[in-house]
Amino acid sequence: MLPADVLAKAKALADEFRAEAQLKDLVWRNVVGVTAVIILLLFANGANGFVFGSTAGAMLKGSAPSIVPCTWTYAVIVVLGGMAFSFNAFITWLELLAFRRNNPLASAKSSRLRFYRRATWLPLIPLIAVPAAFNALFSVSFFLVTVGFAFVVMLVATLSADV
Repeated sequence: MLPADVLAKAKALADEFRAEAQLKDLVWRNVVGVTAVIILLLFANGANGFVFGSTAGAMLKGSAPSIVPCTWTYAVIVVLGGMAFSFNAFITWLELLAFRRNNPLASAKSSRLRFYRRATWLPLIPLIAVPAAFNALFSVSFFLVTVGFAFVVMLVATLSADV
């Protein structure tokens, strides 16, 4: 007979393997949706950085022309950091979804997310939030697109809550 702790570890490993297999099935069944989300995240982060760089550059062109290249450098950092945040958050969401489908009675806090922990992507939030707030304050079109995007995200989250 095997000791209880070995059986518990084997069961946890089997549950983790099952969750990964279900995640693969979920992704392959919804390849078009996942691809659309990735393209949308690329576009949204690129738009956030581009609007920030052009708006900040235009505002600072007359008063501090030497700072304009720095705003574009920060805009590139915003795009790359936003992509890292978005992809890590998206993969974390997929892991949580697969875990909940695997074991609906267990809470998500009891599981260990192996690759994308909160400490990885939560510090990247200011790279998206600060430029997005700046863009929303100084660019009306960006504000309207952001509000529309937030509305669509809330609508999709509400509709997929019953999944």
